[in-house]
Amino acid sequence: MVHLSANDFYEVQASSLLSELDTQALVMLYQPFIGVEAIASYLTLKQRLLFQDITGIETIQQLLILLDLNLTQFHHARLRLEGVGLIQTTRVSIGDAFQYRFDLFAPKTVHAFFDDPLLSGMLRLAIGDKRMDHIQQMYAKTPLDGTSENVSASFGEVFHPDLNHPAFLHVSNRALLGRQSASSRRTFDIENLKQHLMQQDISVSILETQWTTLSDYATLYGLDELALAELLLSERVLNLMTGVINYDELGRLAALEKRLPFVRKRQQAKRLEETSDKAVQVNLMETLSPLDYLRLKQHGADPSSPDVKLITDLYFSQQLPHPVINALVDYVLTTQDNTLSRAYTLKLAASLSREKLEHAIDTLDYFTKVAQKGMKAPKSSKRPTNSPSQEQPVSQEELEDLAEQMKAFK
Repeated sequence: MVHLSANDFYEVQASSLLSELDTQALVMLYQPFIGVEAIASYLTLKQRLLFQDITGIETIQQLLILLDLNLTQFHHARLRLEGVGLIQTTRVSIGDAFQYRFDLFAPKTVHAFFDDPLLSGMLRLAIGDKRMDHIQQMYAKTPLDGTSENVSASFGEVFHPDLNHPAFLHVSNRALLGRQSASSRRTFDIENLKQHLMQQDISVSILETQWTTLSDYATLYGLDELALAELLLSERVLNLMTGVINYDELGRLAALEKRLPFVRKRQQAKRLEETSDKAVQVNLMETLSPLDYLRLKQHGADPSSPDVKLITDLYFSQQLPHPVINALVDYVLTTQDNTLSRAYTLKLAASLSREKLEHAIDTLDYFTKVAQKGMKAPKSSKRPTNSPSQEQPVSQEELEDLAEQMKAFK
C-alpha cells in the first residue's frame, strides 16, 4: 500500500471517456459506500484535466489545498477510488521524490453496476433494500405496452452500403478511449478454493459457471478460500446434485463470518480450536480500536499520554494493523506484570512488522511459537503498580537478548 508525500508531484490523465452525466452515477451509486471525500477527489482530479496544460504538474500539497483534506484523508479517498476501479495510480522516481499519475476511468454504466455483485452489494449494504429498490426503479426501462409496435427503420434499409468497398475493410489499430472502468484488483485464488472443495470430495465441475460470482462474494465479504469452501459445505447453501447455490443463504452466513474475523483468518492447513472465552477475546482484538481495547483492559480508565503516544507510534511508525497492536498490547500487559513498557513493546513491534502479520490470532500464534522456541520474556521488577500504563524500564542487555532470540526464530 503506497503512501503519498505532500512534496510529491502528480498529473492526471483520462483513460476513459468522461462526461458530465458521470456525476449522477457517482453520487447515486458510488458515493453511499465510498464516501464524499472520494467523490470530491475524483471530481477535482477530473477538473484538473481542463487546466493541467496551463498550470503544469503540481505537488500533492497543492491538490490537498484544493480539496481541503489532509494527507491521511486523501490517502483513504484514493484507496477507495482505486478499489472500485475509478482511478489507477502509477509513479516514477524523480530524485528524492516521486511523480504520480492518476488515470481516471468512467464509472460503470447503470446496467453494468447492478450486474456487478461487488459494487451493487456494497451499495445495498450502505443504503438498505428499500432505498436500493427505489434507485433501481428510477433507472428502470419503461416497457412497451401491449398495443405498441417498433416500426423503426434499419441501417441497411436507409443507407444500402456496398460492403465490398475498401472503406469498409479498414480497421483501426490504435488504442482509443472508451467507456470502460479500471478492473478491481482481487486476490482471491479460485484454484485454491477448488483444492479445498476437492479435499471434501466435492465435484468442482458442478460449479464451472459460478467461479467468478463466488470470487465476487468472497471479495465482498472478506472471505479467504478456506472460509468460502466451508460455507459452501452447508446443506442450505449448495445442492451437491445440481450445483445450485443459494446465494441469499451464502450471503447471510458470510455476514456472520465477517463478524468473527478471528475465524475468517484461519491457518489453511489446520482448523482453529479455541475456547469460547478465547474466541471472544480475539474478536475484541479484531473489532476494537487500540485505544478502546487498552481502555477495556484498564476497566474503563482512559489511557495515559505516554500510552497514547506508544499506540500512535505502533500504528504510524511500525505500520501495524489495529488487531496486531491489540494482540501485542495484551501480550505485553500479560507477561510484564500489567505494565506497558515502551522499550519492550517497540522491540516486539519491530519483529511483528517484519512478519507482516494482519490479524490478532496470527499474532498470538507467533508469540506462542516464539515461546516454544525457548524465548523467556524479561521480568519486570517487583515494584507495586496501580496502572497498566506505568512505564517499566528494561535493561539494554535484556533487549539485546530478546532481539537475538527473535532472530533465532526466523
